[in-house]
Amino acid sequence: MSFLVFSRYHSASLQKKKAAKHRRYTLIEKLESRLMMTVDWRNPTDGVDVDGDSFINAMDALYVINDLNANGSRLLPQNKPVGSKYLDCQGDGYASAIDALVVINHLNSFGSGRRTIRSQGIFDSWQDLRITVGGPSFGARIYRVEIDAQFDNSTATRLMPDLMSVYLVDPNNASSTLLDRGQPGTSLFSLSASGAIEKANGLVSWDGRILELDLSQV
Repeated sequence: MSFLVFSRYHSASLQKKKAAKHRRYTLIEKLESRLMMTVDWRNPTDGVDVDGDSFINAMDALYVINDLNANGSRLLPQNKPVGSKYLDCQGDGYASAIDALVVINHLNSFGSGRRTIRSQGIFDSWQDLRITVGGPSFGARIYRVEIDAQFDNSTATRLMPDLMSVYLVDPNNASSTLLDRGQPGTSLFSLSASGAIEKANGLVSWDGRILELDLSQV
């Protein structure tokens, strides 16, 4: 498994701003219900989306809790029956209270709804998506996500532009990038109000709405 990290940097202005006046956000939305990577009990595109509807809310935790009440903690079978929920949020092959806790911790940190990144003054704002990248035997592995980004251009003078960046990192070492632009620690993709400003050649495509990442090398 890997973390796909969406990071938002809101730069400091050279003049005083009224931060509450403008709202800046990035909406991350699953493009389609067809899952493009082989996985059974954990949602490959977003590990905390238990029912696969692109919304993270209390129902996702409740599905896990209800299953545990009915069936107890257990090692999950190798194959997930069609229509079953993605109960393994942790990705360890078991259904347990930890899976519900993963969802609850996300809700406590970010609230419910589609994944959204909002700038917080001059500080970084980020979210990580636990995804499945598979292995060489899976062949080509493409991750596609729709991004609706709105940037605040109300202040003319800035040290740096607002940026949204995407990193693919090791879940056991978030400072280690699994894919990058050729230098460890660099993003796969960065977006500003003027468009894409950084992109890993051969690994990333962007059409202004859909970000496509080729994870076949991982």
